Amino acid sequence: MLQTLSDMNLSAIPRNYELVYEAHSGNNPELARALAKFDGNPTQADLDHLGETALEGHNRFSMVRSAQKKMSSQLESVLGLLRREQQSLGAYGSILEKAQDQIGALAATDSNLLRAMVSTLSEATDETMDKGKAIADSVTAHSIEIEDVRQELETYKRIANTDKLTRLANRRAFDEIMADLFAMPGRTADATLILIDIDHFKHLNDSYGHPVGDRVLSILASVMRNQTPHGCVLARTGGEEFAIVTNGLDEEASDALAESVRRAVETTPLQNRKTGTNYGPVTVSLGVCAGTLARDAEDLYRKCDATLYAAKAEGRNRVRRYRHVPHGASGGARTMYR
Repeated sequence: MLQTLSDMNLSAIPRNYELVYEAHSGNNPELARALAKFDGNPTQADLDHLGETALEGHNRFSMVRSAQKKMSSQLESVLGLLRREQQSLGAYGSILEKAQDQIGALAATDSNLLRAMVSTLSEATDETMDKGKAIADSVTAHSIEIEDVRQELETYKRIANTDKLTRLANRRAFDEIMADLFAMPGRTADATLILIDIDHFKHLNDSYGHPVGDRVLSILASVMRNQTPHGCVLARTGGEEFAIVTNGLDEEASDALAESVRRAVETTPLQNRKTGTNYGPVTVSLGVCAGTLARDAEDLYRKCDATLYAAKAEGRNRVRRYRHVPHGASGGARTMYR
């Protein structure tokens, strides 16, 4: 991706990286076309304007950054209050030490001096407690504000990780899940990747138009969501491409899940009630690969994508498992992370 930024003469800053990432992911063809029109020499102002108008989630990420700054400010305020509390307690401790020394030096009959010392300690205690209560109240108020900002950040993140059309997890969320899968040893033991591609979707788009294609995507996303068990994640990873990352399912169970998705899609009626036009049947091809068969996220995606490619090469509308695909039979597989 950094090489792509360099080739396009773009500064390697996060918002430009985001633009190129979304343009090359396949989720936003309009953005890809708009970026290509700059002919390799856009200004930063041009890029920022493009991001604001064409990039889904761009403004949301600005909101996230703003919320993060707010949280940082609140945390700094809390730390300042705690520092002042520490100073107050330190001063009070010094008073106690001096009082102890003085009391130890007093004669038992010197009641006036004892009374004065008690009064001094009482005033110091009251003052310290008042300060402590004020600081505690202020910390509580800041904590409430921090919690509000935290919830705001969670909302923005959820929106930014959601595909606008299908309401599924998007490519960004899928990448995060795949990375987390290999972040700790043993996480892949009961995890499997299922890649799904709608067969001949370009023909459907060309024949009936993109609005119909978008409607079909939305319907099939709902069908696949209904088949996906709780704890597994269904994401839209490209134009007509989807993925399920299973959790707690072995390879056999994941294969059965893939087959249930295939059957559900194949039997879904796709007819315009007003015009009577039948857009179906629409089918999908699926590849399945266990997480334990891969070294990392890219290797898992590559192997699963190779399996999906084999399913398409064998006639489409079928499920194939990586273990059952002959070595080298799917050399046309794409690579996601490069």
